[in-house]
Amino acid sequence: MKMQASRVGFSTGNVNGELNELSRRLDFFQEIGANLAELTAVGLDVVSNCQIIEHRVDQLKKVLMNREMEYTIHAPIAINLLDNDHYDLHLRSVYAAIDLAEAISARLIVVHPGRAPREEWDIREQELLDLERSAMREVGQYAEERNILVAFENPSPNEHHFSGRAISYALDPVRLAQMIREVNMDSVTACLDISHAQQGAKLLSLNILEGVSALAPYVKHIHFSDSTGIPSDIIWDNNGERLFMGIGDMHAPPGWGEINFPALADTLWSNRPPSAGLLTTAIELRSNHISHSSKETLRFAKSFTEEIMGTHS
Repeated sequence: MKMQASRVGFSTGNVNGELNELSRRLDFFQEIGANLAELTAVGLDVVSNCQIIEHRVDQLKKVLMNREMEYTIHAPIAINLLDNDHYDLHLRSVYAAIDLAEAISARLIVVHPGRAPREEWDIREQELLDLERSAMREVGQYAEERNILVAFENPSPNEHHFSGRAISYALDPVRLAQMIREVNMDSVTACLDISHAQQGAKLLSLNILEGVSALAPYVKHIHFSDSTGIPSDIIWDNNGERLFMGIGDMHAPPGWGEINFPALADTLWSNRPPSAGLLTTAIELRSNHISHSSKETLRFAKSFTEEIMGTHS
C-alpha cells in the first residue's frame, strides 16, 4: 500500500508585485488539481532591505488563505553565502526569506548554494567549502528555531559558470550531499532540481543516477521539469530558441527533453530512508508551457512523486 501522495504543484513565477495576478495563477493551479505552490520571493514586493513589509504581507496572506494548498518559497537566486565581501547582506537575505516563510506558514525555503569566481575557487577551494559549511549551520540554526526547512538546490550551469565568474561545487549532487551530511542539521536539507542535475551531469561528465542516489537521503523538495542537458554555452537570443534547439534550462514538460524520469523515481525511491518524511514537488514550466501542458505535467509529476514515496508506507 502506498503512502498518501505528497504535495505537488507549480512555481508561481514572478508576478512583479501584482498580488491579483498571483491570486489568478493560484486559482488556475488549484482548479487543475495542484495542492502546492512555490512563491518567488522577489516577485511579491513584501520584503525591502531584508525587512518584512507588514501591510504587504497582510495582503499576501489574504490571497493565500482559504485555499487547500501548501506553500514553499524560493529565496532570491542572488543570495551567495560565499560572497565574503557582502556576507552580512546575503545572510540577512536568507533570514528575511525564512521570516517570510514563517509569516505565511510555509514549511520550506529553497536557497542556491554558494559560488565563487574560478580563480578564487582554484586557490581557496577547501577554505571556501569550510566557510560554506559554517554559513549553512548559521542559517540552519535560525531556520530550526522557526520550524522552517532550508533546502539547498543543485544549481544550473549558466553564462556565469561558462565565463568563469561563478564556480559551484553543488553542480555535482554528490558534493552537495556531502556538504549537507557534514552540516548535519535536520533543518538543512536538499532541493533536487531535476533539469539542473541533467545539465550538470552532461557538462561535467557525471552519472546523473549516481548523483541523485547520493543526494536522495536529504531531498525534501523537488523542482520538476525536463531538459536535454545540453549546455547553453552558445549565443542564443530568447527562450524560444533554447527550446527549439534543446539547450540549457528548458523548463519543459516531461517528454520534451531527455530525462529518464522512471529511472530517477526508482533511484530516489531506493535511497530515501524510511524517516525521510513527506516530499514536496514544484513544477517549473515556462508560461507558454503552462498554457498548453500544465494538466498533463501535473498528472505526471504526481505519479512521479507517488512512486518515490510509495516504498516507505
